Amino acid sequence: LDTFDTRSVENMSSMFYENKSSTLDLSSFILKEDVDLTSMFGIAKARIGYAKDEKSINKFNDNTITSISSTLKFVVK
Repeated sequence: LDTFDTRSVENMSSMFYENKSSTLDLSSFILKEDVDLTSMFGIAKARIGYAKDEKSINKFNDNTITSISSTLKFVVK
């Protein structure tokens, strides 16, 4: 995923829903301020995720928006 250009993406809703990977490396993702992350990680199997910075971590780890499981946590890579 390190070649994804996410600077203009407005909707990542359900992007990794039911994903079976054990890790998610989203450290190259640049998130727009108002990007839709609704249910982005619902039912994902990953245990660890990597993000670009603390701002991204806070967005990804927000269970009320992304439906992230209690076993998946993002950290800065």
